Amino acid sequence: MLYIEEYFKEGWDRYLPLVLLGLWCLVQFIVCYTHGVRVVFDSTRYLTEAQSLSSFSLSEIRLSYLSYSFFLKFILGLTNSLEVVVAIQVLIGGMATIAFYQLAKVLYKSKLIAYAATMLLIGWVYFQHWHFYIHTESLFASFIIFILLRLVTAKTYWHYLQLILLLLFVTFLRANGFMVVLAVISYLIVDFSIRRRYKLVWVIGGVALLAVPLLVLLANAFLNDMAGIHSFTGQLTSGTILQGYRAMSVADADEVSLSGSPLQQVMQFLTEAPGLFLEQSVLRVVWYWGQVRPYYSNMHNWLTVLYMYPLYLLMGWGIWKKLTPLPVLAVILMLAILFTAMVIVSGVDWDNRFMMPLIPWIVLLGAAGGVNLLSNFLETRLPTKS
Repeated sequence: MLYIEEYFKEGWDRYLPLVLLGLWCLVQFIVCYTHGVRVVFDSTRYLTEAQSLSSFSLSEIRLSYLSYSFFLKFILGLTNSLEVVVAIQVLIGGMATIAFYQLAKVLYKSKLIAYAATMLLIGWVYFQHWHFYIHTESLFASFIIFILLRLVTAKTYWHYLQLILLLLFVTFLRANGFMVVLAVISYLIVDFSIRRRYKLVWVIGGVALLAVPLLVLLANAFLNDMAGIHSFTGQLTSGTILQGYRAMSVADADEVSLSGSPLQQVMQFLTEAPGLFLEQSVLRVVWYWGQVRPYYSNMHNWLTVLYMYPLYLLMGWGIWKKLTPLPVLAVILMLAILFTAMVIVSGVDWDNRFMMPLIPWIVLLGAAGGVNLLSNFLETRLPTKS
């Protein structure tokens, strides 16, 4: 128990679940009222692929989005209503929020951290509004939470079967869904190594030894699957930092001519123009994690800075203090590294949606670090409760 929790009376959290529920309902209502159902550029592709399942036009279906195509096909086949699709995404997001609270409580053995993290996640409107888009991000973020909770609490064969089914769904939900599988593998390796008391350097080496070849093979397969509808590697030579925003770009990148498979093109760009690759990569990483945009309103950008940047600092404190179990931290860091690598290749999405799957984990680590820091601060100023 954290020091600060010694000062709470028994039953202090009696009404907090109702507070969280009320906050969640309020945020969903506000987003629904201000945004409504959002059908954007990529939405039309998902809807087209869902329709192709009816006509068995397999040439128009991409494995990378097969799960979402089936999801849309099933819901639209029953209701023919995009509003129902969004309502189900919101409902699944609510279930994921409950799972997020349970995961935090399991990891830190602290209701205070669990409540703080959950409240921060619910309160971040720019995370919640993605549930109202006909996009894969909503289910992707929700199912990663389900997967990590199931992974941490799995004890029986049935639990592990559930985990496998969840992983299969996520793998074919988005083009980078396979990265979640790699993150889970890192958890299993680190957990096994800790149980065997292997040295940390050997653990990191083992993860890298297995993850890098798998990453190369899976990335090549999914990039090839996507090549017909979206050239991720074309973003390398475009020179743009933010997709679709030409006002910010790296000069001379478009002079590099690439050929071969998508993965070969990445390696070719890296070897032929290492300076351009480094400059472009650094800028993309900065804007990806910065989360602000030159075309957003000042209020939007300032809210992002005031909400997310302190969480980055508190997340660093929590990692430094080793608050999070190492296998779970390995999953989060692996996801962060892989999603960042994807952005380096494909560019930073203009509307920040590539960051959405990482928001819960920034919030989780930040809340743990923040509550720990507050507890340590108060411990030096409050007498020990007898």
